[in-house]
Amino acid sequence: MAFSDTGLLSLKAASAIVQWAPVGPLVAGSELDETIIRAGSWNVLPVGVNTATLATYGLPAAVAIKGQRAYGIAAASLGALTPVAVGSTNGRLIPVCASGITTHAGSGGDVASRYAVGIALKSAVDGDYFPIIVDPQLVL
Repeated sequence: MAFSDTGLLSLKAASAIVQWAPVGPLVAGSELDETIIRAGSWNVLPVGVNTATLATYGLPAAVAIKGQRAYGIAAASLGALTPVAVGSTNGRLIPVCASGITTHAGSGGDVASRYAVGIALKSAVDGDYFPIIVDPQLVL
């Protein structure tokens, strides 16, 4: 993967992707190198956050990666310094509720992989843009 002079990954879009949407890799076995898609749920590992709207396939994408600042759009109320994850297919973010997953596991339920996109730097309500530090990670 090539790095641009801004420190953002230089990737290309597999389809249209809106600005500030978390993005991840194509499915295993794809022959399209360095191509990304919008992460549609919190069980998709994000590689970062897309920083500009991409209208179609093949356009170059600048992706903010781990440790960089980006923005998110809230799909629910969340507090400052809250870990956030993909909350819907439109790329909006929700707070990660680790206690809910732990409770589910404690009651004998299966635990699937869940991934955080990063950490909210400010409080937000549904529809707000808010700054995040990109920090993709597995959350159980």
